[in-house]
Amino acid sequence: MSAPQQSYLTPSQTGTELITREWVSESTAGYTLVQQQLSKLEWGRRPVTEGQGSKSDKVLPLSASVDEMLVALNNAKGAHIQLSSASAGRQWRVGVSDVLGLTPLLLHLIGNCRDNEELASSRNRLAFILREALGCGASPLLLLNMVSDMAETLHHIAIHRAIQEMDSEPPCPFMFMVMGSEGRNEQTLKTDQDNAIVFEGDEEVHQPYFLKLGDKVNRMLDAFGFDYCRGEIMARNPKWCRSLASWKAYFTRWVNTPDPMAVMHTTIFFDFRYAYGDAGIALALREHLNTILKKRSDVFFYQLAQNTIGNAIPLGFFGGFKYPSGVGLDMKKAMLPAVNYARIFALRNQVSETNTIRRLRLIAGTEYLSAEDAGLLIRHYSGLMKVRLEHHIHRIIDRNRSADNFIIPEEYSPEMQAFLKEAFKKMRDLQKRLGFIYRTGY
Repeated sequence: MSAPQQSYLTPSQTGTELITREWVSESTAGYTLVQQQLSKLEWGRRPVTEGQGSKSDKVLPLSASVDEMLVALNNAKGAHIQLSSASAGRQWRVGVSDVLGLTPLLLHLIGNCRDNEELASSRNRLAFILREALGCGASPLLLLNMVSDMAETLHHIAIHRAIQEMDSEPPCPFMFMVMGSEGRNEQTLKTDQDNAIVFEGDEEVHQPYFLKLGDKVNRMLDAFGFDYCRGEIMARNPKWCRSLASWKAYFTRWVNTPDPMAVMHTTIFFDFRYAYGDAGIALALREHLNTILKKRSDVFFYQLAQNTIGNAIPLGFFGGFKYPSGVGLDMKKAMLPAVNYARIFALRNQVSETNTIRRLRLIAGTEYLSAEDAGLLIRHYSGLMKVRLEHHIHRIIDRNRSADNFIIPEEYSPEMQAFLKEAFKKMRDLQKRLGFIYRTGY
């Protein structure tokens, strides 16, 4: 039976607005259309997709409106929902990119993955789509999912091309993983690379191959608009291109000996997410992390808490904004207390989810965060993320400049300034709460 038609929003030919067209979904209950196409670029085992076949996935009728789909996606435990057609006897897996029209662009990129100019300009075109999506009422969480879908597509293309350029196929199972904001599905239009390679087998024998592969991938991603990491946390660095055994040893050492450098590494690497290759390696690494955190890890969590308490809040003594003159208020740093708080208690509760908002939802109602406080925190965090994304979009589209994270809060309306102050006070409250929880040290 043929797939029924469904209206969806897609970029116009100029890429500057969303228009309504008819959509024939070719996805299944297990994979979106983009995931199906990306799987064709995979080397080795097919990826394990989030929520595949999960009974917890929200199921809507295929006739549901765009607004209904957006609400369901925003409240979903994962990044996708299921659409069902009783007449066709089928289900389809969809994400926000399907509903708000990024999918045609992603499929176009996959089909033209040798066009460097097209690939490099795609992220700027994404800014136009995000602006229209904001106008459709999409939440910051869903906008970030769209950015992540674009990033995942470009990463697949880069890794696939890099493998094709190598003298031989990978000698053993491996995983290309992403960390930091991309690992949390919180990558914005201003980001750099945080990635690594984990492979099975003999490190001395296989590392040279994967270092060469990592260098090719990092170069391609830079050409696609993902800046090199200034700290060299990239797959081409021998420190971050290691065997699974070595990565397990890293994780164990960082938890057991949480000095300042180890704490910094955990805030990056413990938010890791599988991006390409053998998803079983990601599961093994996450299981190892959960195992070592079950043991005595009080010192580790104490040090993570102290690191969060040390984050500067951009408010002065009398409640006004405080930031370096001539630079602006760094929105990324201002939001760190919420990111760190969610990470601490997600790790402590064996929650494998890495996205901040979903982590907060999963720890809501526990002794660490009441349901009411979680709702307020998510509202403030989402609002700050929206301001940050709107700032990126404004710089790219209206000022023809690259995105950055620095705003001048006094340029915003009095209502928005009041919200920013309220949200920053909430970040400070989180620091106080951590100070209370860990008040006696360890």
